[in-house]
Amino acid sequence: MMVSSAPVAADPRDRLLYLARVRATGAAEPTLHAIFGRVFEPALEPLPPTEVAAELGDGLVAVRGLDQLVLALAGCLTGTLQGTLEARHVPSARLEALVSGRVVQREGRVRLASVHADYTLPIAPEHEAAARRALALHEQACPASRSVHGAIDVSWQAVLEKIEDRK
Repeated sequence: MMVSSAPVAADPRDRLLYLARVRATGAAEPTLHAIFGRVFEPALEPLPPTEVAAELGDGLVAVRGLDQLVLALAGCLTGTLQGTLEARHVPSARLEALVSGRVVQREGRVRLASVHADYTLPIAPEHEAAARRALALHEQACPASRSVHGAIDVSWQAVLEKIEDRK
């Protein structure tokens, strides 16, 4: 079953340079944080870009500041989602995300135009309603997403894979 936020349309003035991509995997346990208390810090893995403008070479793009911003958003979005799931007693250690950031050139300037998270979450049927509520709230609760709101479009989509509850 799929759930998603409002889709973000690409701006026709943008010329895609590349997609900065990150794989995020849910943390097994929360870690202590000096300010926020217990937080989920997902494992993050930068992936090779899937599309690269011809003048940038053979698909080899060094990690740049905008890629680091995509990494930060991927970690914060995924960690916030995991925290909202756990607060609703939805097991989330198997949460996975593929987060893509559209790095574009607009009016001669390079910018991160949008970030999209594709989540996969195996859940037991009795957790579906709570998982939907967590998904509906997580982007608004994510500090990184709130920090870039209005400058970078953030969207998400989730596939809820039903599993048998193994209590």
